[in-house]
Amino acid sequence: MRVTQSFSLSLQEIEQLRSLTVGDNRSRFLGVLIQNEYQRSMKHKMVSDGQTILETHISDAATRMKRVDNKCNPHHINGRCLTCWSDEE
Repeated sequence: MRVTQSFSLSLQEIEQLRSLTVGDNRSRFLGVLIQNEYQRSMKHKMVSDGQTILETHISDAATRMKRVDNKCNPHHINGRCLTCWSDEE
């Protein structure tokens, strides 16, 4: 389910967003950014709590097992899986 949200951006941020997106892909682009940041923050929270494995993936286990490296596709449409591909890579 999609819900319309309203938020404020500076003119510079609007221009930067336009340069990063093509056509009406802004909502999708922002969704991917939010998902990636959510995974990143959960990863850091779990590590700070003493947990070393974050079991949140972009792809399901069956799809990952079809790959040679058993990881999520690094170019997945929903963003990069930070469980499989750290944010440093």
